[in-house]
Amino acid sequence: SSDAVNRLLEQMQVILEGIAGDGEKRVGDLLVLPAAERQRVLSEWNQTAEAYDLSQRAQELIEQQAIARADATALSYRGEEISYEQLEHRANRLAHALQARGVGPERPVGVCLERGPNAIISLLAILKAGGVYLPLDPAYPVERLAYMVGDAEPALILTQLSLRERLPGDAPLLCLDDEAEQAALANTLAQQEAKQTIIERYTQTLMDLRMKESELSVKFTDEHRDLRQVRQQIADLLIIAICAEALRFPLLK
Repeated sequence: SSDAVNRLLEQMQVILEGIAGDGEKRVGDLLVLPAAERQRVLSEWNQTAEAYDLSQRAQELIEQQAIARADATALSYRGEEISYEQLEHRANRLAHALQARGVGPERPVGVCLERGPNAIISLLAILKAGGVYLPLDPAYPVERLAYMVGDAEPALILTQLSLRERLPGDAPLLCLDDEAEQAALANTLAQQEAKQTIIERYTQTLMDLRMKESELSVKFTDEHRDLRQVRQQIADLLIIAICAEALRFPLLK
């Protein structure tokens, strides 16, 4: 079309003017677009700025999406799709495992993984656990990886079986695709959840018993203010409740 021809002529004119103005300039440094078109492409068409709430952390934003858009696709990679709800669940699961292995505020965790969902889940889990992530590019030379690990001294390195040999042998590793480690991880998480259940039920039982004690004390008249017997009965009930909960999980130590 005539518009396309005119645009090519304008671009050619800009190139020739650049050559005439500085004969030593390299071809790669010559301008091609006229000033008006360059302004349109670089500025007008690139107005993509958005106002984000910087008071919230990345993991908190993901949590909100998991509630508001649970079934929406959060990650898509080579035909695999992961919803926000699944992403949140897997990241929380890994975050609990990291905390069980000593990861906390300011503790670095290495991430040496190929591209894929596990890399994103690992970064999110580290943030949830309160740690900081140390990116270890699998393409780095073995010597460089060893230096980075030795210098940062990460509490743990999240990796995969195919990359295990590229990392220092004495480094603490968690292979996300190792079935045996995943089974051990699941068992650890199950024990943590069981312990948490005991704590929650103990707390609720204690609150219930204290309310009962308060109700009984109100009912006593002035001639029956000695509550020692009632307190002893409540203490006995509390011990029985704790023992009953402990017996529900005999494997816990």
